[in-house]
Amino acid sequence: MSAAIKKQLALTLTRMVDGRAADSQQIEGQALPCSVVAVNGAVVTIAFEVSTNGQTLPQVTCPIAESFYVRLPIQVGDKGYALPARARMGGISGLGTGLAPLVVPSNLGALVFHPVGNASWATIDPNAVVINAPNGAVLRDFGGNSIVTIDSGKVKVQQGSTTIVISGGDITINAPNALSITCPSNTINGPLTVNGNTSITGNLSLTGNFSASGTTFSISAPTMTISSAVAITGSLSINGKDFTSHEHLPGTYKAGTTSITGDSGTLV
Repeated sequence: MSAAIKKQLALTLTRMVDGRAADSQQIEGQALPCSVVAVNGAVVTIAFEVSTNGQTLPQVTCPIAESFYVRLPIQVGDKGYALPARARMGGISGLGTGLAPLVVPSNLGALVFHPVGNASWATIDPNAVVINAPNGAVLRDFGGNSIVTIDSGKVKVQQGSTTIVISGGDITINAPNALSITCPSNTINGPLTVNGNTSITGNLSLTGNFSASGTTFSISAPTMTISSAVAITGSLSINGKDFTSHEHLPGTYKAGTTSITGDSGTLV
């Protein structure tokens, strides 16, 4: 008896179609959950997080799904899934060369790692973009001319040779040219130390004691009014002459309740 008589055509055709379909599914790329076991720049090695019933799936090296302009600080142990492409990725990922041929790659041969969110992550601010990493974050232009660095020890803003550093409760500004502050009002609560020359354009109002230490203290103004007692310890010169031996022009002068008339006199 022939095989065609022994096996029903409907049964054999069904088995053939099922087998061809299973073979086709095996060739297709596999989108599987995975975790990172090694990181090398923008490329990771992943292990698949699936139950294989005793079969062993190889670890695969593939690029991270990220842009050149925003780099993700992927760490060993991060979880995600591998998404397959329809052609080889080596030519654009740097893991290979040349243009991708339009042939189906192996089912684990054209994968890209995509990180995935997790329900156990802490909610920081659902309405804000949150950037966090073990070493903080760095914002920069291509040439590194302007850089903002945030880490656990400081916040640093750098533009050329000008830097602003906030660290340990201190703020340090290093400007090789000029520092300009424009606002309606400025308030400094606490002592102020200025190392260098100070120029003030406008009114200067002092409440409290004023102390000046140096070889020369000069005030140049058309009119100076002092509405309080003045105590001077040391010499005082007026127009280059010592105050205790200065001369008077002709006229009458008061010395207490006494009027003195003459060309010049000496104050005693």
